[in-house]
Amino acid sequence: MFIDHTHTAPTLLTLRRDPRILKLPPYLSAACILVGVAWLLLLPLDRYSRQTYISENALLPGQVHTYFGGSEQNVFRAFKHEVDALTAESDGMYGTG
Repeated sequence: MFIDHTHTAPTLLTLRRDPRILKLPPYLSAACILVGVAWLLLLPLDRYSRQTYISENALLPGQVHTYFGGSEQNVFRAFKHEVDALTAESDGMYGTG
């Protein structure tokens, strides 16, 4: 049985090199950007955002600590001493100190 390969469908490799398909990505990117910008502009409309509920408990503003506790200060102090020791060691190795 003989199969004629001259009239077969184009392969993926030939489709990848087709100049018509190579012109498609910039237009597809532009279309995606336009859709994204349009969606961002539509979000403030009542129809899209007013039924959204944001719980105050989800924000948890009281959970933020602006000061470190005593044990956390000890950890940071130990870390600083380790960094200082490594810096002094590297200065001694390279003679830059």
